[in-house]
Amino acid sequence: MYRTVLFFVCLINGFFVGDAKETTSSAIPDLLYDCYRNSTTLSPEQPLTIRSLVELIRKIEMRSEIASNARILATSMLHGVVLDGIRRSEYGGDAFMIPYRATGEEFYKYKLTVDYLTSGESSLFPADALTTPELCFLHTMVSNTVDGWVRGDESTTCTHQSKMPFELSAMEENHQISNCPIKKGNVNTKWGAVSAGHIIAATASALQQTTATFERIELSINNASDKNVTSVPPTIVTNTNNVNNVWISTIAGDLATVILKQAQYTPEIGTDGFWNDTLLPRIYYLKSTNWDMTETDILGGIDGLAIAHYFKNHDVSSTRLSQLIDMYYSERGIMNNGEYKVTNRSATLNKLLNEISLEEQVANTAKLLQKIGTYDVYLSSQNIDELATAVTDQFKTIAGEVTKKYDNVEGIHGRQIKSPIEIIVIFDGSYEAYTAQRIIHGLTEAAEVSHLGSKLGVINGQSGNWMANVTGDLFQLFRDLHQSKSDWPSSLSLGRSLTTVSYYYDNKTTANCKAKPMGRSILIVTKSGRLTDNDFESSRRAFNTIKNSNPETSFVVVTTPEGKDAFSELTARFRDNDYVLTPPEQTHSLIQNVSSTLSTIPANIVNFHCSQGEVRLTDYVTPNVTAFYQIRREHVQASHIVTKFSSSGHLSVCAFVTDSTTENNEICKDITVNDEISFDSVELCAPEPACNLEFRVSVNATEISCEETSCRYPDQVRVDIIWQRSSAVPVASTVQLSLIAFIMMLSF
Repeated sequence: MYRTVLFFVCLINGFFVGDAKETTSSAIPDLLYDCYRNSTTLSPEQPLTIRSLVELIRKIEMRSEIASNARILATSMLHGVVLDGIRRSEYGGDAFMIPYRATGEEFYKYKLTVDYLTSGESSLFPADALTTPELCFLHTMVSNTVDGWVRGDESTTCTHQSKMPFELSAMEENHQISNCPIKKGNVNTKWGAVSAGHIIAATASALQQTTATFERIELSINNASDKNVTSVPPTIVTNTNNVNNVWISTIAGDLATVILKQAQYTPEIGTDGFWNDTLLPRIYYLKSTNWDMTETDILGGIDGLAIAHYFKNHDVSSTRLSQLIDMYYSERGIMNNGEYKVTNRSATLNKLLNEISLEEQVANTAKLLQKIGTYDVYLSSQNIDELATAVTDQFKTIAGEVTKKYDNVEGIHGRQIKSPIEIIVIFDGSYEAYTAQRIIHGLTEAAEVSHLGSKLGVINGQSGNWMANVTGDLFQLFRDLHQSKSDWPSSLSLGRSLTTVSYYYDNKTTANCKAKPMGRSILIVTKSGRLTDNDFESSRRAFNTIKNSNPETSFVVVTTPEGKDAFSELTARFRDNDYVLTPPEQTHSLIQNVSSTLSTIPANIVNFHCSQGEVRLTDYVTPNVTAFYQIRREHVQASHIVTKFSSSGHLSVCAFVTDSTTENNEICKDITVNDEISFDSVELCAPEPACNLEFRVSVNATEISCEETSCRYPDQVRVDIIWQRSSAVPVASTVQLSLIAFIMMLSF
């Protein structure tokens, strides 16, 4: 790859220091070469969601120490992984040529940002933290571009969605344009699809904040064009005629592009689109051929500006990039701040517009883009100023309508599961592979499957083999499912499948005793609802084996009304935490029913395979989210539980019995700094010798940032849970416990 060298100069303590930097080429960079050589980016197997983006970023942070620095990760990602405006050639490629290059208009805004406004080093991006498919998927999610050529599938993909009739598709340079172009770089959220590249660009720009004068940036561009050298730094700040790198990388840059692309027409912005499938979003189609500043660009731009504004006003030196994005796209907002959250877009936009002259930013950006890019017309400064006022007014109107549409949207995937849970799903083939993937995606959203949250695995209900191992890695989960499509089950052998689960549980070693507390559920999804006599007996034996050694395991069966009796008979012995559901066949209804059931399962803290000595578990409690833990009655035999907490924060802990008819059996205690509290299971279970115990833990106050890699949020509170079996009283069986010591120490 050939690049022109451009010299930036920084003013440090009154002296200019030259620093060589390569200007950005439109060619596919070496890091992304394999993505386009092997067409890895063309048909993603994984859902394009904000959770998928967060989890890939989190994986990088977990595998690379340098990536824990949000500034380095964001800027290196912007310079190394993002490349906007990539277009495929209508002429295809060969063994020596990749038919892709950044020739779209999105590239010019990107080039202006990375070459003249937001510094960064692509070499600092820890590419070895990801596999090539993971890197390509990340690139796909964060690179803004449009595949506009006719694909041949428009008769099905554009039906009832495109605003333009199929037979009237536009023409560009004698090549036919699709009526529903594919917009890449979008991810789905509960609050509308957004351009993820805008989020990364704004975040990186905020962490390398630049407000330089238009004249200085213009001189840098002129010098780069004429001499390939610049002696004027983009980091010098003045108070007049400024251009702001955060605004240029988002809304101002998009509006400037609209001016230059649509100068001959009445400007049109805000084109919306649709996913191929809202329950399995993999492709985003536009409803018209006008893709300048789409609805997803508007939403992504506002979100990026909101996150950038948080950086400007808060210390984020110890906050990871994944945490900031994860918090923003949640009901809680960043650090539980109601101002910085996705459901507050309307107010955020109004506030941001009051802090800057958007017309000036748009006009200046258009003038700079005109020097870098190639457009059909050349506009005078006066023309640009006039058009900047017009498109800015139009943007304010359309953006106001768009934000209101999504500010109060609720999730569609059912009730959110509060306690992390390990879910093993068994499919019998009565659902086709694609429908099963839709169900799995809905469950991963509801259960918040992630590296730091719930886990999920899938078993072939016919062979009993794993189609996807139990994991919190969303990318690997859907990759495994995609590769298992050719071996999809056609019948059900439940006994064989449950035996696989039993082996999986038995193979857990003492190392798992220190794992994060989780609930445990086996989900059986079948329409047939029929078991042969032999399979029923085999299933019953495996079922009893699992329940006897893992009583906390909850069975959830999804079947038809005709199959309910057979499964109800199978689970009759352990009815208190097993469920047989007969939801409507619609996938959406099925997901809602299942997620509502799974949401009631607390995290488990005691396991029979962890019977020796003292066992310590670690968890993290989120402010305003209650954590639930359970100890099943099979583990509690005339034992008392001692609970201790110590921290610099404040907690509330409640212990209660779930299978008691006694009223007011709940005991709640608060803990303050260096205080201790305790609970006695004998008192809780009385007059019964054993009972099902649950603990409800919530944070009253948090003051110190949680900087451990296992913290999902920086304001989480660490909880250490210790339990042990006493040898003071003889143990009659593995089910009978003489003492459980439950010590929870809170620290940050």
